[in-house]
Formats: sequence, structure tokens, C-alpha cells
Amino acid sequence: IAQDSKKICGSKDPCRRLLYGSEDPHYCKLCGKVQVTLLWIDNNLRYGDRILVIGEIQKPFSLKNPGGFDYRQYLAHQKILVTCRIQNDNKIKVIGQSRVNPIITFSAMIKDYAVKSIYQLLPEPQSYFLDGVILGNRSQLPEHMQEWFADTGTLHILAVSGMNVALVVITFFFFFRLFGMNKGLAYLLNIPVVIIFCLVTGCVPSVLRASLMAIIFLISRNMLERDINIYHVIGLAALICLVPCPQMIFSLSFQLSFLAVLGIVYLTPIISDRLLFFLPRWLSLTIATTLGAQLATTPLLSYSFHKMSLISLISNAVVVPLVGLITPLGLISFGLNIISYKLAWLIAYLNSLLITLLLICVEFFASIPYACIPVASPSFMDIAIYYIVLITIRHLDRIGWKNVVLICLLSANLFLWEQIAVHKDRAGLTATFFDIEKGSAAFLEFEDGRKILININAKEWDMKYIVLPFLQGIGVKTIDAAIGDTGALDKKIKVGLKLGKDLSSGRITGCGMGHILINSRGIKIDYGRVTFLFPISPLSKKVREFSDSAGKRIILNVPTRRIAKELEHKVNAEVIVINKGCPWQDNKNSHVVKIEEKGAVVITTNGEDV
Repeated sequence: IAQDSKKICGSKDPCRRLLYGSEDPHYCKLCGKVQVTLLWIDNNLRYGDRILVIGEIQKPFSLKNPGGFDYRQYLAHQKILVTCRIQNDNKIKVIGQSRVNPIITFSAMIKDYAVKSIYQLLPEPQSYFLDGVILGNRSQLPEHMQEWFADTGTLHILAVSGMNVALVVITFFFFFRLFGMNKGLAYLLNIPVVIIFCLVTGCVPSVLRASLMAIIFLISRNMLERDINIYHVIGLAALICLVPCPQMIFSLSFQLSFLAVLGIVYLTPIISDRLLFFLPRWLSLTIATTLGAQLATTPLLSYSFHKMSLISLISNAVVVPLVGLITPLGLISFGLNIISYKLAWLIAYLNSLLITLLLICVEFFASIPYACIPVASPSFMDIAIYYIVLITIRHLDRIGWKNVVLICLLSANLFLWEQIAVHKDRAGLTATFFDIEKGSAAFLEFEDGRKILININAKEWDMKYIVLPFLQGIGVKTIDAAIGDTGALDKKIKVGLKLGKDLSSGRITGCGMGHILINSRGIKIDYGRVTFLFPISPLSKKVREFSDSAGKRIILNVPTRRIAKELEHKVNAEVIVINKGCPWQDNKNSHVVKIEEKGAVVITTNGEDV
């Protein structure tokens, strides 16, 4: 690592001394994981290549918002502490070959062949869909299509999981049986197939869990000839996953995968035998499996994605059987493509029709009004109550109706008291200043329930992926007034009064004790003895006029560098909230809070205390 990047990178061969082990004082040797991102597609790099990278190492991108996703922490769980972005192909080159694992090499070769076959045999977007179903890569699938699957509760088919592993095992089992192999040998040969499939799909937690369970099952039934306790298999699979990588327990994919399989095992027999006994066996099992997985994962899905699909049972009853045909046909077309392109194309053409039918069905289900409803993130108390009620109902035969009703009533009572306590704590005005990359965004909620969103030069990405999830997470469905661009919020949240970029002077009233004044210089909110100031444009000589709040406790938001230069040392504010990239010297008379250091800022006031 070059300690003086400006001096070293000016030389003709900046990394020669690193390659040949020089003890130059401008360099220091480090070891660890670096996430390197190439800003172009490089098809020349292969597994096993030793590469030389010339770039600037940085801390991972991190935004700290209430209930938000922290990318730096996500990478830290994978023991990745620094990142590097490479913009030019002359900053990376292959300098040799490392020792490679032949199994991983073979898996990488199979993946390259599978990807090539998918895009050679199928048109778009069918090829994008099959790439997601078989290989777990849904990045090419258009965003609006991914929203269809999310809103209909069928997004799980695009994340390679236990269903995909089961279909691979079944497909290759019948393939081996075609060659006259007995059942034991066919099951045994499936073990390397499962291992290779897991490697091809990147060993994501859901596939790793399913692959381990499949291997344990195949070994126990065929080599050890022992009966299996499915809960022991799930526990052993979790142990094998976590021993080498304990950080995996923080992965959402790991949590959802194990919750889903526990829900299927724990709830499916009861639902199928007691509730859906009147349906054909195949249909009752399909619905019961979907319902079991959904009941087990609903709290975590609601907490993470702030939405709930109301038609997932119907959509999964249609989509899952189609995927059960699409996956084997995709695998067969890959194999036939080695022998004959025409035969492979015929199978792929049939598969394309099935994929088209599936996409039409998913689009139809997603278009149904209220197919998916927004939900607030449940608290840990809410999640505990949910699972207590679910387990109680599951053991109805042992506990009895009276005890089940009693436990459910006590849980409902506890839930209601929790909601009362939460709403009681919301007296006054709460202002949330978001941690975003550029500009400023703030959400204000008054004591009477009125809500105002202020956006000063924030990017649309910030509004979509930071502000919107926050609002959905706290259950906001309507905003009374939005000052500045709303971006993607309009599609998900109803906005009453919209004031765009060009603000006209005026007042907003009807927010309890709050009085809001808007003009070309900024936004001023008086709430009792407290005043919030949101400057929008450089104020020059009008600083005093804008900040004139005699006898008030001033809370100032500084959104841009230019405004920071105008206001520094000119405004006497009790609290100053500094957004990212804005220079500001600490003031003894003010409490300066820098979002870049502290993350999002939440300020509450009753009009007197702050």
C-alpha cells in the first residue's frame, strides 16, 4: 500500500517495488479483504488469476439512519473493511496464476457455460428470468418486474433456495435412473451435483443451507441407512454454516432461509391435514407449504421490507408449479446444447413460452388493487407476541381451546398497551434529519399527527432508498406537505400539499403549535419558543433577517457548502445540524452535530425544552 499516493502514483511503474519486495518507506505491507469494484465488464478475468490493482483504498460507503441499511456494517460482517473502485482498465492487469481448487475451477467453468447458454437460447426478458431462477442473478431483470414478484410474494423464486436445490436433485436423480442406476447410486451421485450447484450459485446462505440439508439427507438414508429427525438436520446445517463464519447469522438471507424451512416443517402438516383436508393432496401441500413459510417469515419480511402481500397464496399456487417445470427444462436445455443446438433450442422455446406465461400471471396478480399493502416495522415485542400466538395455535390439541383463547387475549392486551405507550411518547414535535450523501432531507411530525417533508437538494436515490424506507418503516401513508422534490415517494405515499423547487412565499398553518413561513431564502418553523431554520439559497446580507427570532431557541440546518460559508459565525443557534461535506468550526455557544460523524439526527421538542 502506497502511503503517499500523490508522490508514488506519479512514477512510471508505481507498484514495481511492491512486486519485488522492496523495503521502500513509502510503502507498507498489509493483509486482509478488499472489495474491488470495476466500473466496466471485464470478460478476461478468470478464477485463479493473480492481479495487480492500482487504486485508492477507502472506507466502505456508510449511511446511518433509523432502521436503515448500513453497508459498511454489512461488509464488516464479511470481514471486508475497505473498498476500491477501478475506473480504467489500465489500472488492473493479470500478473500470473495462483494455485486453484479444481472443484471451484470446474464450477466456474459450468457457470460460464450456463450463463452463455441462457442468453444464447432465450430472448429477453425470459433469459433474465431464467438467470435469476437457476443461478440467482436477478440484476439484469428490470426493476419494475422485480417489484411484480415482491408485491405478489413470489420474489423467493428469484433467490436460489431450497426449492431450486430440490428440483436439481430430482432432475439429476431421474437422469441417473435413465442409465439403469439403482436408487442408492443415483442418490449418491447427487451429492457432487449438489456441491457443484452450490458453488455455481455462489454459496449464498439459502443455497448453502439447502445443500447441506440435502447432503445430510442423502448420506443418512443411503450410506448410514438411518431414519432422519428433520429438526436435527436443520440444526446441524446451521452449525456447519456458522462455525467457519459466525457473522453469517446477521445475514438476512440466512435468517429468512432457516425461518422458512422451520415454518414449512413445523406448520405444513397441520395446515394440510387439519385446514385443507378437503383439497386434492398436491394442492393442499402446495398451499400449506407456501402458507407455512409465509407465516414463519412474515415478521422479518415486514421489518426489513415494510410490505405484506395479501395474494401470495394464490400467486404461489400458480407460480411455484410453473417454476417446477421451468427449472428442469432449463437444465435439460443446457445439457442438450452440448450435443445439438437445435434440440436445445426446441426445449428452450417451450421454456420461453412457460416463462412468458409466468410473467403474465405475475403481472396480473401485481396489478390487483391492494395486492400488497405497506406495513410499519414491528417492534421486538410485536415479533415475540406474534410467535407466541403462532406456537400456541400450532399446539391447540395439547393446550386446549380455553388456554389458547386466554393466551391470545393476553397477547392482544399486551400489544394494545404497547401501542398506547408508543403514541403517548410522541407528544410535541419530532424532527428527523437524514444521513444522506448530498443536500439535506428532514421529516417533521407534529403532536396532532401532521407530517411535513423537507428536501433541499437531496438526490432522487436518497429519497427512494433512504427516506422512503424510513417513512414506510414507521407506518407513514400520507404526508400533509412536501417542500422540495418528492422523487419516488409519490408512487408509494400520498402527498397533500406539494411545493416544488421554486418556492413561493407563504405560510402553512394547522400543524398544532407550529407556524411555518416559506420564502425564497428558506423555511422557518416556529414551535412555541423553538425555531427551526432551513436555509435554501445563499443568504448574503440577509442572514440576520432570515435568522431573526428574538427570544427563541434556534435549531439551524446547514445543507450545502455554499450556505455553510455564508452562515458560519453569523447565526447564534443553540443546535446546528451540519450535513455531509459542509465545513463548520465548532462554536462554544452552540451544540454542533455533524451528520457525517454521528449519522442521522433526531430532535424532539415540546415547544420549551429541546
